[in-house]
Amino acid sequence: MILRTSTPPLALLTLALTLTLAHAAIDIPACCTRVPVTSDLAPHLWAACTAVYNASDTHPLTRFSPPILAPLSWCRTNCAPLPTPLSISDPSQWLGPLTGWVLPAASMLFLIPIREHLPAHRATRALPRWRRALDETVLNWLDPARGYLHLLGDPVSAFAGALAQMATDLHLCAALQRAAQPARARTLLAVALLAGQCTLDTPAVRATFQLLAVCDAARTHAHAAARTMFAARRKFNVTVTLPVAAYIGCAVVLFRDAAEKLGDPDTAHALAYGVWLAWIPVLGVCGNAVATHVSLEAVRSGLECILRNAAESGAAAAKDTWDRAAGPPTPLFEFAATALATTPPPPAPGAQSYFPDIEAHPVARDGRIYTGSIELAATPLHARYATSLAWEKYLFDRGVDVDPPAWAPRVLWPDHWTRRSWPRARYAAVQLAAWAAVAFPCACAAWLSWCTPPVGAGCRSANHALYAALSLLVALLRVPLEVSPDKTRRWVRRVLAGLYDALTGVNVLVLLLGTLAQFTGVYRTCFCQAGLFAGDETMVGFGANTLEQQMWAERTWVRVAVVSYGGVVAVCGVALGVRLWISYCVRAWLGV
Repeated sequence: MILRTSTPPLALLTLALTLTLAHAAIDIPACCTRVPVTSDLAPHLWAACTAVYNASDTHPLTRFSPPILAPLSWCRTNCAPLPTPLSISDPSQWLGPLTGWVLPAASMLFLIPIREHLPAHRATRALPRWRRALDETVLNWLDPARGYLHLLGDPVSAFAGALAQMATDLHLCAALQRAAQPARARTLLAVALLAGQCTLDTPAVRATFQLLAVCDAARTHAHAAARTMFAARRKFNVTVTLPVAAYIGCAVVLFRDAAEKLGDPDTAHALAYGVWLAWIPVLGVCGNAVATHVSLEAVRSGLECILRNAAESGAAAAKDTWDRAAGPPTPLFEFAATALATTPPPPAPGAQSYFPDIEAHPVARDGRIYTGSIELAATPLHARYATSLAWEKYLFDRGVDVDPPAWAPRVLWPDHWTRRSWPRARYAAVQLAAWAAVAFPCACAAWLSWCTPPVGAGCRSANHALYAALSLLVALLRVPLEVSPDKTRRWVRRVLAGLYDALTGVNVLVLLLGTLAQFTGVYRTCFCQAGLFAGDETMVGFGANTLEQQMWAERTWVRVAVVSYGGVVAVCGVALGVRLWISYCVRAWLGV
């Protein structure tokens, strides 16, 4: 994957391209003073080029400045680029947007779940000391950096994963509330709700749930393990609600302050870029409004509690009930003892290894200490769709009633565990629905930039539209790679995977370069001032505080703010309601 190997080069490429494009920027106020105007307008040229909005001025002759216009060909000839990119913009033009929009949105990015991996104690002890120190000090930031870059390049799949996780939690909570559900099934449902972020491909996870399915002794400690995981849930009000509320409050303040600069093009485009990043806090709320908003360390502690109980009690399970997807029919308690033992005895003569990463041992003996740790991996948000389907099918195969109730429409509760009907079409539909969460703020931002004179398609509105289009394309490319990949030829999968990685990296560049270009003044060129489809005779506006600028600002700024952040509040409110219902169902089973 491109983002796995080129995170530092991607950052260097972004900086290099930004500095290269910066050499084409012009000093718009200085260029405005050189525009040839009539003799009547010449005495007022300097005032028109440096005018600012004054809310207390209501006189029709002084409230607006006259427009200062010149052809695009004149701008290219007479407006020389700035000598150094460091003089593109002063702090008053970029400091406010940076601290008011970019940094809060970047901090919201850290709320979104990414891939986590906790190795077993044997794997960490086998590494040399220098490698453990290197992992803890240097390499431990690379995986999170790649994960967050992937979120920026493919936000639609992350939204789809969040929606799938929320839908699965609602399905499992509805099944947990059924009075006819046996105690064994309720235990499996509750623990699966709290451990749903883990991948089923990990042997320890499969072994734990198989123990819960076939061993009564393991289920005696399942309630305590679930309480441990539930008590370790991250405080949603502190970790999610307060930062998002502060972000929305900051946005309201910035839009209110923008009213004092009505019609200023730089302020309008800064607002557009702030609206453009509004999908990040929404994804942070939706990605955490699930039962798996639990620390992976707490999930491992809960699963280890179940395995340790099985290892210490030595309660054997019938071989014919072993989950053959996890390995050969070896007694489960033997695997539990082997996985957790820190002082294992030597292997029995002729014993075979039934897991490639775990040494085979005979039945647990006296004197073994079960203080080890198991391997656990949490799937990133963009992979939660497949993980959610796998968990539902796994519970169905264990005999848990997860069928939809009579009142539930099949569209909202598809029977994917017994009928494989159009799986790629369903995933594509989910991706399109998730794309709306990204396309909506992009459309609001593009509309703000579009309605900033000169009205029409410009560099900034094209930046927003390009990000939305690439996000949709990347999301659709993921469909054949995520669902039934075995039905696609190997060379086709390789081509699609390479194209997916490349477009994901390009989309990251579109977001990072577009934001840097706005806040560093790269867009202040003759071409961007005139518009994408301008000709040599197209008139370029250089003045400030004109009638057209104030008119479009009055029409669009407040409306876009209400629509965009009203949508943010509405979606976050629905996600919060889903979280409250899930918490109620789990608390009812735990009795807390």
